[in-house]
Amino acid sequence: HCRDYKSYKQWEMSRNETRYRESREGQKFDGKNIMHTARLITMMEYLAEKGTLSIDMSEERDTLLRIKQGNVDLSAVFEHFTRRAENLKSLKEESTLPEVVDKEFIQKLEYNLRTIK
Repeated sequence: HCRDYKSYKQWEMSRNETRYRESREGQKFDGKNIMHTARLITMMEYLAEKGTLSIDMSEERDTLLRIKQGNVDLSAVFEHFTRRAENLKSLKEESTLPEVVDKEFIQKLEYNLRTIK
């Protein structure tokens, strides 16, 4: 616990303050962090619905940039992505993705990726 707290305090002293935005409600928030959270929720939805991972965020680009820059109603963004995150539970239940990862497949994939010349 103490190590985690010390690590947090060290991060707090050296964090990049330019990433913090002030919302329309006057709250300070890390726009980049919230943008990445929104991106990950979007990617998880795609994975659950299509069964494959997509890193193409071109359709969400403008929204994600507005979030990162702080040009959003923060409470509306939280509400919107909270609903989408909650929807992930039902998407997971309907998904054809396996419950567990095939460790042997991942190990072979990692080996092949590392040995590509």
